[in-house]
Amino acid sequence: YPTRTTATTIQLQPKELPDTAYPLEDLWNARTNYVGDNSAVGELIGLLPVPIGLQYDHFELKTSSQPYKVEIVYSVSAKYLAEYDRDSSTAANTLRTNALFLLALIENADEIQATLTDGSQEIDLTYNREWADHTVGGKVRDYGNSLEKLQGLMSTNYNP
Repeated sequence: YPTRTTATTIQLQPKELPDTAYPLEDLWNARTNYVGDNSAVGELIGLLPVPIGLQYDHFELKTSSQPYKVEIVYSVSAKYLAEYDRDSSTAANTLRTNALFLLALIENADEIQATLTDGSQEIDLTYNREWADHTVGGKVRDYGNSLEKLQGLMSTNYNP
């Protein structure tokens, strides 16, 4: 006998990611000297958590001249886009932490840019090495020298 059913949509709400969502040992093993090593940079990006409300789309590498930059593009709804469109946005803390990790683990990276787009609007959040050094109170590259030092990035406090 045929059965009639109605389709429903279930919207899953992502949960806040704990600090342990950063696989530190895997990140450490994936470190690279060059922004131009697209497979290594892609592996690092793949290990980082995607912030709530965003969906990873792709990344681009700017290597023809300095500053050497990694751009990570995320798709986002207009609702979430508004949450990131403020300098002091706490919603961007995961993006900031991701940038610190990338600047520590990609030796010659000068900038990390997160581009958020809803298809009609775009927000670019750029984190450079000077910002990272100020944020950690020293050279962020030093955190990429050992797994033990890399673990210290998790205790970084932000002053947006």
